[in-house]
Amino acid sequence: NGAELKEIHDVDLISNTPINNDILKYNSATSLWKNVQESARVIYKDLTSSAVLTGTTNISILKSCLIPANTVSVDDEIQITARAYRTTNTGVSTQYLYYNTTNSLTGATEIGIASGAASWVSIIRNLFIKSVTNSETSGGLNSGNSDGVILASTSIYSLNIDWTQDVYIIQAFQNAAVGNNTTSRGITIKRFR
Repeated sequence: NGAELKEIHDVDLISNTPINNDILKYNSATSLWKNVQESARVIYKDLTSSAVLTGTTNISILKSCLIPANTVSVDDEIQITARAYRTTNTGVSTQYLYYNTTNSLTGATEIGIASGAASWVSIIRNLFIKSVTNSETSGGLNSGNSDGVILASTSIYSLNIDWTQDVYIIQAFQNAAVGNNTTSRGITIKRFR
């Protein structure tokens, strides 16, 4: 009937029962291949362009993504990268990252903010999962460059995100002028273990 992977003498799939998305990793101390979870994994990626945001200077959702309950664990690090493009770039516009338990800005909590006058406005925010209900953000650096890449400039350091329930990460944008045309060009969320 053919050999199974767990029957190979230098593969240990007995000590840890394999779960979805495990990979094999070699341990030279034991001379065995063992299953482990990937240390870095994309848990959400949407690189399609959103609908055009125009005609308003209100903070509006460009994209939102659902992170299912228990996808994130204590001691994980989450890196959120969101990118927006303005075809008309009058004035300084602002991109926001929020989290919420619903797909809405109502009741949402800000994770990060980035402002810029460039056509491209990107935001990068790291969350360090300290407990299932406490996450810390990386420092408040604000380092724009010619491409408009900005590490989130808000100095929020502690967030009460409950990762045991579904969490929405929301990318929102505020145009500087009613005539601005802005689209989300993508959002990715990576988990590091």
